[in-house]
Amino acid sequence: MGSSRVGFVGAGRMGLPMVERLAAAGHDLVVYARRAETKAALAQLGVRTATELPEAAAGAGVLLLCVFSDEQVAEVAVPLAAALPDGAVLAAHVTGRESTLRAVAGRFPGIDVVDAPVSGVAADISAGPADRPARRPACCQVAGRRRRRRVRRPRHRDR
Repeated sequence: MGSSRVGFVGAGRMGLPMVERLAAAGHDLVVYARRAETKAALAQLGVRTATELPEAAAGAGVLLLCVFSDEQVAEVAVPLAAALPDGAVLAAHVTGRESTLRAVAGRFPGIDVVDAPVSGVAADISAGPADRPARRPACCQVAGRRRRRRVRRPRHRDR
């Protein structure tokens, strides 16, 4: 992964505290937001915003996806994954079906798709984790996640 830029989609109740921590840590951050109040909060943080989904992913080494449901993942993952450079990581902070992420991983073999559901509440994210494993990427330490796993690509058998 060459870029240290972080893209972010889903700066809502759980995502906005992650964005705040990433911005405070000085990450090169671009966030896609739909709601006017979220855009205003991002502007106060000095965070760049994207007007289209692919803008948040273009050139990012890591894209953090913090939407509510599998349906929302299915809606946004394809344009985001298509815009990510090879070697980038798409980390999904959605408590959903692994099959949804497997489909993305299978369609875009040049990126790593990581299942990284968020546990706790927004205040926990704002406070940050008490434990910061040394091997966790810097943006993941700051965002406050505790669990993650790489999604295996679907296997294709020759018949």
